[in-house]
Amino acid sequence: YRRKKHEELVKLDYIWDVIVAQSAARRWLAKRRVMEIHCITIQSAWRMFVCKSDFSFTIIDITLVQTKVRQWLALRRAHELRRRVEAATMIQSAVRARNVYLHYLWTICSIILC
Repeated sequence: YRRKKHEELVKLDYIWDVIVAQSAARRWLAKRRVMEIHCITIQSAWRMFVCKSDFSFTIIDITLVQTKVRQWLALRRAHELRRRVEAATMIQSAVRARNVYLHYLWTICSIILC
């Protein structure tokens, strides 16, 4: 009877050891899963930060290029308008000089004929 009890206790002790080992393995696997989840979360946050900063720098670069192009176009338009104004001024000057000359000739003619 004692031998049978001893065998049962050894068997229970063996089963208890298996249960403890399974518990330790499951705890280790659970910690590993939690660590993987946290690692994935950290990687996701880092990748999001990198993408947002790259996007921000891209937007800043695009804005700077647009600013320079618009500035260049405005300067080109201003130079074109300045040339047109100078041309209009030259035409007005020539027309006024012609009118003054014709008025001078008319005055001379009227003095001579009188």
